[in-house]
Amino acid sequence: MPYAPPATGLPLETFTLSSLVQRVGQAELRLHQRPEFELLICCTSGSGFHDVDFERVRVAPGRIVHVRPGQVHRWLLDHSYEARLILMRALSDRTDWSAGAHIIDTDGELDRDLEGVLALADHKHRSEALSIPALEAVRDLLVALLGLRQTPHVHTTHRNAVFRDFERLLANVTPPPRTVKDSADILGCSTRTLARACLSTVGTPPKEMIDQAVAREGQRMLSESGSTAASVAIALGFAEPSHFTRFFKRITGETPSTFAANLATLAS
Repeated sequence: MPYAPPATGLPLETFTLSSLVQRVGQAELRLHQRPEFELLICCTSGSGFHDVDFERVRVAPGRIVHVRPGQVHRWLLDHSYEARLILMRALSDRTDWSAGAHIIDTDGELDRDLEGVLALADHKHRSEALSIPALEAVRDLLVALLGLRQTPHVHTTHRNAVFRDFERLLANVTPPPRTVKDSADILGCSTRTLARACLSTVGTPPKEMIDQAVAREGQRMLSESGSTAASVAIALGFAEPSHFTRFFKRITGETPSTFAANLATLAS
C-alpha cells in the first residue's frame, strides 16, 4: 500500500477520520492493512480502540497512535471518536522514530505546538501557501516534536548505540535476520558486543528479540491475502514449513493456521 498523495511529491497530508470513512467505507477499514507510509492518528474527541501489530491500543484525546511502515493495523470503528490523520512518506532513516512505540501521550504544551505546526500544512491553504520544501520542513518539525516523546533522552554510550542500531535493524529489515551472528555481522560488531548491549539496555538477550521480530513478521505476512504457512516459512528462511509452525507456536502460543483463521474471523 504505497503513499498516494493528491499532489506529486507531497511529503505530508492531513485529513479527518470521518472524511476517510466517507471516502472508503467502514467495511474496507475493518480489514487488516499494511501500509508503506507513516500514519499518525491524533484523536480530537471521543474515544475508541485501534489494532497495531495485533495489539489493541486505546485512542483518546491527548494520545497519538503511530503506525510505522510495514506494521499491520486495523480500524475499530465500533466506538465514536474523531481524529486528525497525518500521512507521511516513510522515515526509516530516523532511528528513534522508526523503532519507537505505538503510543505518544501528549500534554497541553505539546498539543499547542502540534496544532501550530499542523496549521501550516492545513489542506485548505496548502496549495497556495506552502511549497514542497516548506512542507518537508513542516514534516521534519513535526517528527522532531513527537520524536522527543517517543524515546526517553539517555546518554548515548557505545553499547546504547549498538542496541539502537539493532532495534532499528529488527524494525526495518524484512525479513529480520534469523541469528545473532547474522545481526552482528550486519551491524559490524561481535556477537558478545551485541549481547552486552541488549542486556545492559533492556535486560533481554538478542536471540529473544530476534525470535520476537521474526514471529511478528510471520504474523504480518499471514495477515496478507493469499499467504499460507508454507509461503511465509519460505519467505522467512525456514527450511521446512513444519519448522516454522513449531517456531511460531513456541513464540506466539498458537499455530499459523489458527492465527490466520482468527484474523479472518475478525475481518468478517
